[in-house]
Amino acid sequence: MPTADLVEIMVSAQGEGPWIGCRQVFLRFFGCNLCCSYCDTLGSRGPRPTACRIEKEPGRGVFDLWANPVTPEQVAKYLRNSPTVHSISLTGGEPLLHVEFIQQLIPLLGDERPPLYLETNGTLPESLGRIIDKLDYVSMDLKTPLDNHLDVHRPFLSVASRKQGYVKIVITPSTEGDTVQRAAQIIAEEAPHFPLILQPVTGKTGLPLAIPGHLHDLQAAALAIHRDVRIIPQAHPILGIL
Repeated sequence: MPTADLVEIMVSAQGEGPWIGCRQVFLRFFGCNLCCSYCDTLGSRGPRPTACRIEKEPGRGVFDLWANPVTPEQVAKYLRNSPTVHSISLTGGEPLLHVEFIQQLIPLLGDERPPLYLETNGTLPESLGRIIDKLDYVSMDLKTPLDNHLDVHRPFLSVASRKQGYVKIVITPSTEGDTVQRAAQIIAEEAPHFPLILQPVTGKTGLPLAIPGHLHDLQAAALAIHRDVRIIPQAHPILGIL
């Protein structure tokens, strides 16, 4: 039976993308196969956590600790008793590094489980293919520079297109119009029903590092290729919630 190192399990509101504000149970896996300069996610890199934080009451910041690694049965029992939510977010780090664990977990949740919402860097298409039929939503990052990842982003998005979802690019002050146009072209070809989300990178103050004119120009450039392009900042730093 596969096990996994988890960072935390908690209830919060989704902080990004078109389902921003929806209540979710977050199942945060440790570890990532990339190292993005703007990453601010707990547990993406660094030492393996010896324990996983388990929220005792939503929104109160009070946690129990489980020793890592955890089993699918442990996680399923917690999730089956969780409060009403829009969906279960499989997040990280990169959750698809733990695809065997996820495969074992899903049937343990039962037929009445909430929808499954995968948050992923979009670089492991073969792993996605193993669970895509069990997922309901796919939140996929396009990593820049695109040339470094196109060989996996295209097939990944092709598989993800079988579900509801969206593609996100983190926008920095140096992001160029050509980058968002190329991203828009990939989405238009592989998953035309997915919106493209332009997400301004968040600064140390918790507010987006964005120049309004720059964002407007990038959106206009992408809209010349793809019909659904939205500017949506991260909500969690602004609201001061986890």
